[in-house]
Amino acid sequence: QFSIKCTFTGNETPSEVKWSFNTATSITSGKDGYTLAFANKVATLTKTSIGIANTGTYKCLFDMATKKNYLPSSESKIYVVRKASKSPKTYTTGSAVTLSCV
Repeated sequence: QFSIKCTFTGNETPSEVKWSFNTATSITSGKDGYTLAFANKVATLTKTSIGIANTGTYKCLFDMATKKNYLPSSESKIYVVRKASKSPKTYTTGSAVTLSCV
């Protein structure tokens, strides 16, 4: 699992926070393992059950009800890598080994 925090600094309080993935996909809380929270000017995105497909750019966009043309945002790049096997195999000299990248 991973979490991203996006903090708004300023005198006003945003009316809403929107999250997106790779600029095109809108993220909804409770869907696809995402949980979104917003309290005390801090927006938090949490993703459970992650995989390589979750590598990309996550963006939070603060919607300001009082200033329609003011849309502060922040981006975070997340890189998901596969863990190494917990019990690596041991090969003897002369063994044939095939490696592939996925």
